[in-house]
Amino acid sequence: MKKGSLFTNALSNSVLQFLQYIFPIIALPYLGNVVGPKFFGIVNFLSVIVGYFSLMVTYGFDVSATREIARNAHDKSKIDELFSRVVSARLALFIVATAFFAVLNVTVPELKNHTRAAYASFLLVFGWVLMPNWYFQGTQKMDRIVPIHFVIKLVFVGLLFLVIRQPEHYYRYPLILSLSTVAVGLVTFLIAVIKDRIAFRIRWDRATWDLLWKERYLFTTSIINNTYQTVSIILLGFFVTFEEVGIFSLGWRLMNISQALIGIPLVFAMLPHATLGFQLSKEEGLNRVSQNVSTSMLALLLASMFMVLVSPWLVHSLFGSEYSDALWIFRWLLIVPFITGISATLSNQVLLNIGRDRNVLWVTAAGALVSIVLNIILLPKFGTYGSAIAIITTESFTLFMFWHTCRRSGYQISFSWFSPAEVSSAVRLLWTNFTNRKRPEFTSLTPGDPVTLIIPTFNRPNVWIPLIESINIQILHPQKIIVIDQSTQPDARSAVKGMLAHLNPKIAVDYVEMAIQNRCIAKDTGFHRSPNGMVVIIDDDVVLPSDALWYIHNFLTQHPDRIVTPRIVEPDQLETSTRNVQRFTWYGHFFNNNNSTTNADGLNSYSGPCFGFIKSERNEHFHYEPSYIGTGIHEETDFARQFIRAGYSISFRSAITVNHYPQRNGNAFFKDRDPFPWYADSFFNFGMYHRKFNLVGFFLLRIPYMAFFGMYVGLFKYPGRRSPRNAWHLATQFIRGYRAWPPEIGSKPAVITANPH
Repeated sequence: MKKGSLFTNALSNSVLQFLQYIFPIIALPYLGNVVGPKFFGIVNFLSVIVGYFSLMVTYGFDVSATREIARNAHDKSKIDELFSRVVSARLALFIVATAFFAVLNVTVPELKNHTRAAYASFLLVFGWVLMPNWYFQGTQKMDRIVPIHFVIKLVFVGLLFLVIRQPEHYYRYPLILSLSTVAVGLVTFLIAVIKDRIAFRIRWDRATWDLLWKERYLFTTSIINNTYQTVSIILLGFFVTFEEVGIFSLGWRLMNISQALIGIPLVFAMLPHATLGFQLSKEEGLNRVSQNVSTSMLALLLASMFMVLVSPWLVHSLFGSEYSDALWIFRWLLIVPFITGISATLSNQVLLNIGRDRNVLWVTAAGALVSIVLNIILLPKFGTYGSAIAIITTESFTLFMFWHTCRRSGYQISFSWFSPAEVSSAVRLLWTNFTNRKRPEFTSLTPGDPVTLIIPTFNRPNVWIPLIESINIQILHPQKIIVIDQSTQPDARSAVKGMLAHLNPKIAVDYVEMAIQNRCIAKDTGFHRSPNGMVVIIDDDVVLPSDALWYIHNFLTQHPDRIVTPRIVEPDQLETSTRNVQRFTWYGHFFNNNNSTTNADGLNSYSGPCFGFIKSERNEHFHYEPSYIGTGIHEETDFARQFIRAGYSISFRSAITVNHYPQRNGNAFFKDRDPFPWYADSFFNFGMYHRKFNLVGFFLLRIPYMAFFGMYVGLFKYPGRRSPRNAWHLATQFIRGYRAWPPEIGSKPAVITANPH
């Protein structure tokens, strides 16, 4: 995935679904007022019937083909073949569907009495034959087709207000809707074939029939799933008046707005994200699905709250008082989008990804049977309210069965909700993806790209023996190691040089001696001496697991727009499941839970002891800030800010754990010995960071908190060492740091002396 990340794809998919759903919604009030509840009910009844034929030609490829495209994203020949076979299979299914619909039209009175409207509705099916949404989803390029949908839908919806003038014109609504779908399908099909140079041709051969046979479970599942979701409207059409069908359909559509605009787009947009997670590991897949569920539920909650507020106005002002009962149907069904959102996530993102297609089929079939039975029992006695009860009960039953199936298969899903810091990070990720749409593509890793390890060190040769051992056993060896030695003791430098001789002889070593002690300049030197390719910067007092570089390489291959930072575990740390790692809240607090077992994205910083990224023309001009003072240096947040501004995002991944053993002359040592200088330097540098990056708004918001925090540290945090003088000094350091930027000319450290070895 390049710049079309999960967030861009989800946003594009939601906008696309919004366009497909909102234009009919815009037209429905006009249609309802002109044609009345009876013809409004006929139109909705026919749309449900035609929905089965749409499912027949799409055949579940929106899930299976999306999944296969994501798996073979770098193999164009396989994508070309899959594209041709999917479209060919859909075309063959359309021929069968047309013949079957023609038979139904002359045998079923509800269709025969409305032939023009029936065929006008059926024309929409051909649009779905051509529609390549599954291709754009799998390649993470959904943002390409959103403007096309918007323009075409807007033009055709405008026609509705011109051609529908009286009740007898009701058939023109499905006709215009169908023509717009065909137009969109044709244009997006041509974009996929021409712009991406897909070698398309119709293939009605054995391989195409094998593809249909292979996906039979998913197709049957989609048909059955649609049955228990829409059987209420079908049965209402046979047992009650079309006026009642129209009122129920309006309430059902109001409920469906949040589901269609938020729930369904998120489930499908997150499918490739979950698929790639399960390819990495079971744990990674489950973690991604858990995050997907939380995201979907939060989005659905906001959408449902909005619908509760606007639904009375929609019904009374736009449709009229004769549709008032639709509000009660809507309120009864309000829980359904949440239930179906979780069910769809469990079935599509977990069970289908682990090959449990048959389980999904049986659960869905059981749900359809429960729906039919409940409707037959409840509809005669309670009318439309009985159908609402049947829908809620059926969806609840299906959710329980999917959850139980996942649990029995060993795939237990946990639900984790967002902190304010995570919400702000998610918003920033969305904004980053939006601003990146016109930037050059992120540089991807290729098999021949070098892997470079950068290691600053200072007067502690004792840590190098376990570090070198861990480097030698890496599954993926670095081609080059750059060591920046700031040691002031000649014996320490000699010892480090001697131990470097024990590295794997295939690993090239670039040994650099620094004349000054400044870890910002040390890391900056290593960064600018490294070649373009994968770069990993680590502390010297760490031990890398054998799969560390291999995992980082795999992650960056999939996500070239990320900085990946692994889990850092220090002695005596307790594991937690919080996602509050390396984040700033809006008021200034910095979460730094590197021992967490839960992944996180959209961070403010990375873990200093270890992080990796792809060095390229996009970032080779970045610099660590050498003017930060003391021990509480903010080089991590400073360097991270430069990446974030260039469109990157930072990801914490707990699947890989790096052991960190802080040494005597490290930050923890100085902080424990005398914490006040450490806090003073940290607050000062934090203020300088805000001035450097022009974060004026955040600076003003954080002044009260930083002043309070400084007073707290000076007066209460360390009993026995309280000092009003220290408290005042800490309380003002944030502002002093802000005012100190830019530093005076000549204040930067002296130039280093480099001695390559």
